[in-house]
Amino acid sequence: MSTHETHRRVTDRVLAVLNALSKADDLDVHELSERTKIPASTIYRILAATNDAGFTRRVATGRYSAGPGSIPLAQRYREHALKHSAVAPQLEKLVADSGELAAFLIPYGNEALCVEAVETHRTLRCSFSTGATQPLLHGATATALLSRLSQARRQRTYAHYDLDTSTIETIEHECNRAITDGYAVSTGVLDPGVWGASAPVIDADGALLGTVTIMAPELRVQGRTNRLIDMVCRTSDELSGGKA
Repeated sequence: MSTHETHRRVTDRVLAVLNALSKADDLDVHELSERTKIPASTIYRILAATNDAGFTRRVATGRYSAGPGSIPLAQRYREHALKHSAVAPQLEKLVADSGELAAFLIPYGNEALCVEAVETHRTLRCSFSTGATQPLLHGATATALLSRLSQARRQRTYAHYDLDTSTIETIEHECNRAITDGYAVSTGVLDPGVWGASAPVIDADGALLGTVTIMAPELRVQGRTNRLIDMVCRTSDELSGGKA
């Protein structure tokens, strides 16, 4: 193994540990080993370094959680990537116009990660919080994101979830339709009774930034789907600088 490959392997393992801790309140070394497929002896060495750096911390005998060092990174992301791109104001306008929850999600490993969400004040509403994740497989958000990722990136995601050929073909068909339409729609795929529409946000170089998503109770979108889809597409287009 070359020096470059060795360094990449070490980096990938550190990131895998941090990623696992980002999805749980706390984990012990054996749980981390099971989730990351990294030997426990290596996990101990990684945690020694990440604890010193403040990115993880020991919270109880043999258990670890995310550390305070992750907070400045998250804050810088929200201040620079989100505020500079006007994501929050656009989502707030989308909620005001639609009366439904609006969110901005990005591809994060093999998942879709919510980095901004604005909820409606209606009594019956959908809820989705910042930091929440979902598998990058099915549903409007996942399809909108996958459709703009490279074929190689999609194949890595399929391999991660150990999908069979039939399921992959179904997802690829959904991605092709999303590319043609410019958006993706789903009903009850992740949660019964929930309708969603998503449109990708693209930067000036054609790279995927994330996706704008509306979520609403299915019973409330009857007769409104086309209008809601238009709102989502207009918002994604605004965030893309008119290039989505």
